[in-house]
Amino acid sequence: MAAPVITQNTLTPGTVQPGGSSEWRTIAQDPDSQTETIRRTVTDSQGNVTTFESQLIVSDPLTYGPPSCDDPRVSFVVDSNDPTLVHVSVAS
Repeated sequence: MAAPVITQNTLTPGTVQPGGSSEWRTIAQDPDSQTETIRRTVTDSQGNVTTFESQLIVSDPLTYGPPSCDDPRVSFVVDSNDPTLVHVSVAS
């Protein structure tokens, strides 16, 4: 099994002054994931049939580790609803 691949790693804004904050988003993908095509039909009262499909990605669950920094002025809060989003603050 291959290691997760980082597909996005951004800080917005990328530069802050002391007392400022930024949002850090890191998104990864499982390179071993598989795409499955799922299908369903809909039939009207006259017997006309429409088939539609969607793509479902089957992936191992990914766990994002805690952020860290050597500078004690920098603190982090991982978004409780979205582990890919970290709120970064720099003390004055």
